[in-house]
Amino acid sequence: MVRFEHAGEPRLSVLDSGPGIPTGEEANVFKRFTRGRQRHSEGSGLGLSIVNRIVDLHGGRITLSKGLERKGAGIHVHFPASPDIAAPQARSNSPPGFGVSGSPDSDIG
Repeated sequence: MVRFEHAGEPRLSVLDSGPGIPTGEEANVFKRFTRGRQRHSEGSGLGLSIVNRIVDLHGGRITLSKGLERKGAGIHVHFPASPDIAAPQARSNSPPGFGVSGSPDSDIG
């Protein structure tokens, strides 16, 4: 289930009823190439690491909880109340040749 809440601090939540995150492994889910004990599923272990980095660059944070019906996992992305909080940092990390909007610079030719 995916839901967006805007009461106070905007938050995007994704909850499932899968195997969840084992107790004690919560901090590890944000490390690159790390997968839980349930290794029979597909994936490279990069997803939450990438999401965590993007959220951090935009001044947000991620929290974890139990998922649906107290099973599975809940991932909650908390956004800053104002997008201006993270704008200078996000701009400074734009790849070369790209402007603030993410489109190629148009001063060629």
